[in-house]
Amino acid sequence: MFCRKCGTEFDGKFCPNCGEPVESPQGVPPTQTKLNGTTINSPSFTTPVKEPFYTKTWFIVLMLITCCFPVGIFLMWKYKKFNSPARIIITLFFVAAFIFGLSNTGNTVADAAKTASTTVAATEETETETETTAVTTPSEETTVADNREAALDADNKITELVQAAEADYNVLVNMISAGNASDLDLYDTAKKVNSNLGSYQVNVSRIKCDGIKDYSDAASSYIINMQLVSSYVKKYVDKHKMEDLSSAKECISNMNNYILNLVSKKMEFLKASGYTEEEVMNMLSKMGETAATSE
Repeated sequence: MFCRKCGTEFDGKFCPNCGEPVESPQGVPPTQTKLNGTTINSPSFTTPVKEPFYTKTWFIVLMLITCCFPVGIFLMWKYKKFNSPARIIITLFFVAAFIFGLSNTGNTVADAAKTASTTVAATEETETETETTAVTTPSEETTVADNREAALDADNKITELVQAAEADYNVLVNMISAGNASDLDLYDTAKKVNSNLGSYQVNVSRIKCDGIKDYSDAASSYIINMQLVSSYVKKYVDKHKMEDLSSAKECISNMNNYILNLVSKKMEFLKASGYTEEEVMNMLSKMGETAATSE
């Protein structure tokens, strides 16, 4: 029988769940009816106890297959629908399905969050680039002016070192051309010029500026070629070997090539730093005497 208060199925005089006592069904007293002088007794009957709908198997199954499966599981165990192994299997199945659903939902949310984060990052990057462009544009003239100033300073340093190297080199060349210097004087002069040229070349290589490498290398090569002339002259005076004299003459004959390369790299450097063709040509006037002396 079922408890009339909580619906629990039990056998006994009291409900084990809520303690409600069992009342004996009250019978309806028999009635007497006379028909043609004969008394007929109608039988007494008892009103049956109606089982609550939530204890029905169909209701529990309905709860299990809908989104209210936790309620269905609870009712299934409370009213002991199906046998124990079946209840265990059904419970595990729905719990596993619930956990799997939560996992997929978490992954979906994570993917959505990742996509949103990527979109926001891309938007912020685009906005940053736009702002950077907007901020940089007004300062372009200042940047060009700074480049011109730095390039002019570097060019002046290289020009000074090249001119100093040419001055020392010309002292040696003029002494050789005069032909009246003693071997000792010629040797000492060649040695001194060789040392000075080495210092000039090192100082040129230490000058730093954006885009100056080719120009600096050309100036260093020009000075090194002059240094080779002084070195071969010193060896010739010391050993009197014709091969040293021939090497010195070969370096002298190549001097114009080094000058042309130096002028070309100087022009490229200055133009790349923002100077016009006319401005560059005016600066080259400082090197005019160098080409004339080498010839």
